[in-house]
Amino acid sequence: MARWGELLRREKLYSSQLAQWRRELAEGGAERLGKRAPGPASARTPAQREHERLTRKLEMANDCLALQKKPCRCWIARAAGVFSNSEMSLK
Repeated sequence: MARWGELLRREKLYSSQLAQWRRELAEGGAERLGKRAPGPASARTPAQREHERLTRKLEMANDCLALQKKPCRCWIARAAGVFSNSEMSLK
């Protein structure tokens, strides 16, 4: 029995996990023991997740375009002749 305890500690397993696995094996056979993600299943479908991902990507692209359309104040001031080239190089 000491060897079992040593093995469980080394593999970081608990006796309650073994009991759960035995119960699942008795209820549903080996198929029930397959890997599955812990926690509840996601309520969103893959199509919904893809739609949300693409929506975020579109919003980011639109934000980038909006930034590109905004003129820089120093360019406007230079075009209007407010600053000379020598004043702009000092700042």
